[in-house]
Amino acid sequence: MKTMKTNIFIVFPIFMMLNIFGTHMSKGQCNDTLIKKAIFESGSDAIFLKEYKVKFKKGKANRPAKVAKYSAFLKDSTTYRFNVVNAREYDGKVILQLFRKGKLMGSTYNFESLSYNNSFDFYCDKTDTYQVYMSFIEGKAGCAAGILSMVVNDSTVFEESNIPEILYIGIDNPLFIAYTEEPGCSVHVTASQGTVSGQSGKYTINPDSVGTVKITAQTIDSLGTIKEEISKTFKVKELPYPLISINGNTGGLIHKSELINIKELSLIISNIPNAKPYKIIGFTISNTFSGINGKTSESKSFTFRQIDFIRKLESGSQLFITNIKILRPDNKVIELKPVGYIIQ
Repeated sequence: MKTMKTNIFIVFPIFMMLNIFGTHMSKGQCNDTLIKKAIFESGSDAIFLKEYKVKFKKGKANRPAKVAKYSAFLKDSTTYRFNVVNAREYDGKVILQLFRKGKLMGSTYNFESLSYNNSFDFYCDKTDTYQVYMSFIEGKAGCAAGILSMVVNDSTVFEESNIPEILYIGIDNPLFIAYTEEPGCSVHVTASQGTVSGQSGKYTINPDSVGTVKITAQTIDSLGTIKEEISKTFKVKELPYPLISINGNTGGLIHKSELINIKELSLIISNIPNAKPYKIIGFTISNTFSGINGKTSESKSFTFRQIDFIRKLESGSQLFITNIKILRPDNKVIELKPVGYIIQ
C-alpha cells in the first residue's frame, strides 16, 4: 500500500500553483480515477501539487485538434515531476509539454525519436510562470489526466540548517501541507504558538509573538494512531513599519501645488504577501521638527486649516509631518518617525 508522505512548506501567493482546471470528465474510466492512478504512479518521492484533465473529440479538417493550456508558477531550485495517465477506452495518447516563454522545457513525447513516456522530471532554475500544454497524438479522441508533483527527499526538504521562512505577526500567513493520500488517514496541524486554521492542505498561521514557531503535521489513521509526524520551525517577525508618502514622495523637495492637490497622506508598505492595510489615524504638520504650534488632522486627509497653513509657506520653507499615528493590522496604534519636506 502506498504510504502517506507529508511535507511542510510556506506558499505565499507568488509561489502558488494557478488553479486552472481542464474539461470535466464523466465516462467509464474517464473520471477522477485517472488522477488517483497518476498520483500512485508518480513515486514515493513525489508530493502531489496539481491536476490537469483533458477530454477531446477526434480532430477533423474543419475542426482542428484541440490543445488544452494551463499555467503553473514554479519555484527555482526545485525539482518537479509531470506524469500522465490515459483512459483505456480511448485510442488517443496524451502529450504533456512544459514551456517557458515559448521554449520547450520538457515533454512526455519526443517528436524526433517518436518515443513516448508517461512522465518526466524538470529541475526549475528560474522562478516564473510556465505553460502546460496537453493534446493527443495525431489528433485522436482521448481522455487523460496529468499531475504536477514536487520531488522531495529528507536531506533537502527537512534539513534543519536551511534558513527558515519568515512568518509575520498581524497577518494571515498561508501554509500549504502537501501529502499523498492514503484511505482512512487525515492530517492534523498544530503550532507551538498562535493559532492554526484551515483544512484539506490549505492552512493559515497567526503567530502571537516574535521569535520562532514550530509547525507540526501528523498523519493519523482511522484508529487515531500517528503514522507520521513532520515538524518545521519558522522565524516570526513584526511587520516592517510603512513609510509616509505624499504622492510617492517620502521626503525632500516638494511643490506646494502638489501638497494642495493631493490633500492626503499615503503609506508605502513593504511587499509582504497577504498583509492587511494599515490606516493613518492622525498627524500634525508644522514648520518645526517638534511639531509645536502645528495643525493636526485625525485622518489621512489634510484639514482646511492645514491646507491654509501650506498655502502661506514660502519657497524654501521647511514642512514637517509629525505625530504620525497609524493603526496596524492587529489594531495596535503605533507612531512613525517625523518626515521633512522643503517647499519648492
